[in-house]
Amino acid sequence: MSKIYTRRLYGKKVVATDGTEVGELANIIADMRTGELVEIVVKPDISFDTSGYRMEDGFILLPFTVVEAAKDVVTVNLGRIRESSGDMERIEV
Repeated sequence: MSKIYTRRLYGKKVVATDGTEVGELANIIADMRTGELVEIVVKPDISFDTSGYRMEDGFILLPFTVVEAAKDVVTVNLGRIRESSGDMERIEV
């Protein structure tokens, strides 16, 4: 993936690779120790079924590894989601 400023992504539509509208990008979470982007925070679309997804304060938390593209929309591959169990310090960027 090429470089892009995170501020350009906020509010962008998040769409699954199958065309399902997931919601709107609200934030990106980074690991404080490594600087690695670890999660995206998505405000779910009213029509999106959030059951089975990790939620926090009404937002979906998706691992950053599911992001396939980010330009006019953020494209995610929901088939790649798997639980991670690492302890990490997080900072929202």
